[in-house]
Amino acid sequence: MVSLGFAGTASAGDYTASNTTITIPAGQLTGTITIDPTDDALYEGNETVIVDITVVTGGNGATENGVQQATVTITDDETTPTVTLSGTTTIVENAAGTATITATLSTATTTATVVSLGFTGTASAGDYAASNTTITIPAGQLAGTITIDPTDDALYEGNETVIIDITNVTGATENGVQQATVTITDDESVPTVTISTPTAVEGSNAVFTVSLDVPSSVDTVINVVTTNGTAGSLDYTSVNTTVIIPAGSTSATVSIPILSDAIHEPSETFTLTGTITSGTTSNITVSGTGTITDSNGVPTLSISNPTVSEGSPAVFTVSLSGVSSVDTVINVVTTNGTAGSLDYSLVNTTVTIPAGSTSVTVGVPTLTDAINESSETFTLTGTITAGSTANTTAMGTATISDTSIVLIANNDEASPDGINGSLEFINVLDNDLRNGLKIDPSDVNIQQKTTFTYFEFNSDGTVNILPNTPGGTYEVIYEICEKAGSNNCTTAVLKVFVEAPSIAIIKTATFNDEDNSGYANAGETITYNFKITNTGNVPLSGIKVIDNLPGIVLSGQPISLQVGESDEHTFTATYSISQSDINNGSVTNQASVTGQSPLGVVVEDKSDDKNNADDNPTVSNIEGCVIKVFNAVSPNNDNLNDELNIRGIECYPDNTIEIYNRWGVLVFSRDRYDNSNGNFKGISEGRTTIKQSEKLPVGTYFYILKYKDSNAKQHESAGYLYLSN
Repeated sequence: MVSLGFAGTASAGDYTASNTTITIPAGQLTGTITIDPTDDALYEGNETVIVDITVVTGGNGATENGVQQATVTITDDETTPTVTLSGTTTIVENAAGTATITATLSTATTTATVVSLGFTGTASAGDYAASNTTITIPAGQLAGTITIDPTDDALYEGNETVIIDITNVTGATENGVQQATVTITDDESVPTVTISTPTAVEGSNAVFTVSLDVPSSVDTVINVVTTNGTAGSLDYTSVNTTVIIPAGSTSATVSIPILSDAIHEPSETFTLTGTITSGTTSNITVSGTGTITDSNGVPTLSISNPTVSEGSPAVFTVSLSGVSSVDTVINVVTTNGTAGSLDYSLVNTTVTIPAGSTSVTVGVPTLTDAINESSETFTLTGTITAGSTANTTAMGTATISDTSIVLIANNDEASPDGINGSLEFINVLDNDLRNGLKIDPSDVNIQQKTTFTYFEFNSDGTVNILPNTPGGTYEVIYEICEKAGSNNCTTAVLKVFVEAPSIAIIKTATFNDEDNSGYANAGETITYNFKITNTGNVPLSGIKVIDNLPGIVLSGQPISLQVGESDEHTFTATYSISQSDINNGSVTNQASVTGQSPLGVVVEDKSDDKNNADDNPTVSNIEGCVIKVFNAVSPNNDNLNDELNIRGIECYPDNTIEIYNRWGVLVFSRDRYDNSNGNFKGISEGRTTIKQSEKLPVGTYFYILKYKDSNAKQHESAGYLYLSN
């Protein structure tokens, strides 16, 4: 009996063996089994069944002859499988579902089939999402799928395609050239271009907005050109240019400068037309209208008020406050006032102020008579009949002056002394005329028309100014009237500049501690500084400082100062402190300054220590009456501590000092000690046991100082005194 083993590429399901052993009957030479292949629907390719002998038994010790093996090849009756692609061909961009792409095998296989895919087309990667780049068909299956999910964006892109190609197949072959196309239908409509209609004031910019109602996936290029409407080239700056709305954006702006003028005019318009030269839009041309509003107010009509002499025409100026863009037509009519039809010629006519102009004149003849009369008036009334103005009527008044006597008053100027006052500082009639000749004061009356109380007008034309008139410039209006005809008057202005000279001085003091002791001693100095300011309204000259403090040394030459000018460097003073100053504890004094105005007025001010307004004396506090005993004496003639010095003792002349040696023996005594006469110099003036006029031995001594202050109060100071060589 021969036992068999089975191997090869065919699996157990691919065939059926009739037995796993072959029995050779006794006395026979052969035995057999059969291999029956299984007919399935899978493509597997040709497969092998390899039969091997595993064991041989019986047969009187029969054995395998070497290595025996038999191979059966099962030829597959299925053809090689092929792959085809199919799927959804169209899907809307905002659809809820997805497009499905299917890979289909012509025959199922025993192993998984992997189909690798490539993606092209007009859609970009951001326009869709593929669920995978491969389709895997499991073993035994005929198909596999992926999905295409379109991205819903806000851009107009038009319909786009996703083209899917097979790039590689593992486990089968591509059936020719397979390709599936998915068309993504854009859910946005084709963009429409619009141009805004801005309104701008003259002198600003009209900003047009060129817009797409939906963004586009490509740049939109528009050529824009301005076209006149009621506005012309003088109203705005023409434009011919190109603007681009970038892909993904919805607008761009075009700024048109608007020009200013002085003409009042109604609102005007012009057009900006756009022509699309690149991009996808539903329209090719589009336009927007810009409106220019006037920056000038509506003009106002006015009529002047002429004054004329009898026989001369009264020329009225009919005016607009601003230029108008249209003709302004005015009907003008005269109306009697105090003047009647015997004084002037009546007028009823029409005048026109042309567009672009601001005025026109109307001449009304006046009539001459032999009557001496006061000035008379009549009016000219204008009524607007065409044009654009803020008012519909205006009126002017003409004054007719009598020509029998002509008075001419001319303006005058003067600069009198307003501090002291001045009589008849000017005669205002000197340059005035009556019928071309110098006025005789007896023919006219003169009076001030302003309310200044500082001026007196005399009948002869002279003018007085009162004392203490405040400084400044006064415009005094005076009137001259003909005595024979009180209504025949004329006016002029007397311009008066009134001097108000003024000066101020500030005096400050600085104590100079020359010995750096911190206390004042007789002979040390105080430095005074002076700041002089011209506080009036005219220049000052000959300015000098006076300081009557006894012993003070003042320096500085006279100076001049302009209005508001100050000087704080020219004048200085030095004062040496006396013992009496130290005893008083302060030095008090006050300086003064004088200066002279152009009119010779002398002004003066007393000094203040802080400001220009006050007149407080300058007080220098000095501290020197503080007792201090310098208790080291070395009488060796080196000018250092050769004598006993007691600071401040001069302030207390009622004093006594006693000096004792260490045994209590009095070696020096002095009344009214003053640091200048009879000072202690280390020489005994005590008991006879110590020879007078001889130097005392080096050592420590003890002093007692007694003194009374100015109130007779007793004070005492005591301490050690050190005597050395």
